[in-house]
Amino acid sequence: SDDARIALRILEARLPEHGALFDDREEEAAPARDSRPVPKLAVAQGGAWFSIDGEVVQLGARPVLRKLLWALCERSVARPSEAVPAEALVAAAWGDQRLGPKVGASRLYVALGDLRRLGLREVLRSERGGYSLDARVEVVFR
Repeated sequence: SDDARIALRILEARLPEHGALFDDREEEAAPARDSRPVPKLAVAQGGAWFSIDGEVVQLGARPVLRKLLWALCERSVARPSEAVPAEALVAAAWGDQRLGPKVGASRLYVALGDLRRLGLREVLRSERGGYSLDARVEVVFR
């Protein structure tokens, strides 16, 4: 919404640098997680859809979300304990566009929020400078 974009611009103007958007405040503020098993994440080739807990979420009409999910899943399989740097996610999703650091950070923040709302809230982690899937998640490519 316009209100959210305005609020984000105000915050960015008051932050010393855009990297502050990627700190781990969210993880610190989150309540302690329980020990329930993390679900299996099935992902279609290229991120066209994903399924978690049996619910299929189509991303076919949302190329940015597809690209972000695919980049996160590839890193999770190759190096589960490593986050994907925010800059690498911006390049993966908007590589054909020239974006300034603040614009890229803002777009990434909004897009990852969309992925969380679509069902990845419990498995998408933010870490200083990047994002990852919970290392316990079993990613299955379909």
